[in-house]
Amino acid sequence: MHSSLDPMWGAVLDGIKFDVVAQSLVITFQVTDHSRVSHHRLDFEELSELRFSNAIPGPWNYAELTEFHVDRAASGTIQVEIVLWSEDARLVASARSVELDGEPVTWQTNNKMG
Repeated sequence: MHSSLDPMWGAVLDGIKFDVVAQSLVITFQVTDHSRVSHHRLDFEELSELRFSNAIPGPWNYAELTEFHVDRAASGTIQVEIVLWSEDARLVASARSVELDGEPVTWQTNNKMG
């Protein structure tokens, strides 16, 4: 499965803002490609789930967003799973709308765009 988040693999986390009242989540991060650094923003609106699990000792000096996986949940929401370092740490969020830098996140499953 491929998504518009694939080029973000290996990013470094800058920050997370979770607003319970607005039911929103914003994740900011940076990607370094050779010597060029680009900054990005992942917005979740109408957030319905937010889960963090971790079995890696900390605290960490920084967090790497090692992998991003996108899919549509049975409820119709978009689910994004972010692997932090390894399968032992992850952040999972589901929302009605997910945008990367102002553009809807897309993914491909069985030759169909999500």
